Amino acid sequence: MRLLDWTNYQELYDKYRDISLPSRIDFDKNLFESRKTTYSDYEGTRDLNSYDNFHGERFRTTVAIYWDYVKKCSEIIELGGLSRIGKFFEQEFNANFSSYENDLRKPFELPSESYDCVLCLEVIEHLKDAPASETDIERIGHFNYSGILNAFDEAYRILRPGGVLVLTTPNANSLGTIIRTAWGAPSFLYELHVRELSAEQVKNFALSAGFQMEMFETFECYHIADENHYNAIRRLLQEVGCTTDRRDNCAFYLLRKPEVSKSAV
Repeated sequence: MRLLDWTNYQELYDKYRDISLPSRIDFDKNLFESRKTTYSDYEGTRDLNSYDNFHGERFRTTVAIYWDYVKKCSEIIELGGLSRIGKFFEQEFNANFSSYENDLRKPFELPSESYDCVLCLEVIEHLKDAPASETDIERIGHFNYSGILNAFDEAYRILRPGGVLVLTTPNANSLGTIIRTAWGAPSFLYELHVRELSAEQVKNFALSAGFQMEMFETFECYHIADENHYNAIRRLLQEVGCTTDRRDNCAFYLLRKPEVSKSAV
């Protein structure tokens, strides 16, 4: 099982430092909104609760972003249990859907190269380190990402060559995290998450597992402040020479297993 500690984490980050994040996608706005509406119509057939209402914009955006990718797949599995989005895709598309609800920090009890698509929607930020007998103070005192790395490695293993990992997670570099820090609040979008990741971290972990990163997009699905706060932070970032691009609080990734997998090279 892979993990990061003080001896190798910088080596991993340095290895992929010069590999750029994917360029932004120019979505067809009318088609994008039409697909969000399709999910809204689906919501209208269900009894919604406070969770649906709070996360509704993220659900609709996720469906619109990944529609074309999921539609092409015949064997799909969702990690962490079948979500509202997974249930929608299952109803909308003619594909075999299943879910995996075992501990994602351990080797998956699933056959290799069996799926065209793995859905991992708002999951990795909940993963703790893999359980282990820890006596070394270095191991006890550091977060080593072993749980997250295992999820990447195992998702890669169970995907067929050319298959995709659909991954959503909070964006640790969002304007909202900066605003929350300025307010004196914890910077996480949701304080009880184990870890929220930056795009660079997701890129490094995905590439080290063997994936190619095809998409990185962000959308503001949770409005935690008024527009004056957001604009003030944008101006501050520009003044100190930092990008304001892809600073929304929800991150959407598409990671593809190459047609020739790393094990075959």
